[in-house]
Amino acid sequence: MKKLLILHLEDDLALKDTVFDLLSVLDPESEVIQFTNSDETLQYIEKSGAEVDLFLLDVRVPGQMDGIGVAKRIRSLAIGSRIVFMSAYQRPSTSELSDSLDFQWIKKPWSIDQFSRLLQQAHTHTDA
Repeated sequence: MKKLLILHLEDDLALKDTVFDLLSVLDPESEVIQFTNSDETLQYIEKSGAEVDLFLLDVRVPGQMDGIGVAKRIRSLAIGSRIVFMSAYQRPSTSELSDSLDFQWIKKPWSIDQFSRLLQQAHTHTDA
């Protein structure tokens, strides 16, 4: 299995740490990069040249854009990696989310099984 590069955007510091710990246990080979606001996230995406395999994005985050805006920017850069929104809020209407985003939505609180399936899907997507 390929080592995954996972980018996680989450402004709740306790939850950010929990996700990091969970990913470290479920997939210790993968690298996890975390940000707490959209501005730093976009700067990394646009300047690093790193090939992120999985984006885990909170929807409501500080910065010039929310998580949906970050996802739209990711797609505008022709990055085809898997995008997963993680939010305590209901999934927005279709008018807010373009079908071209090709994303998954996980409502908080999520389960360890959901994370395990996400990682399996990400590995399947990158190994194909």
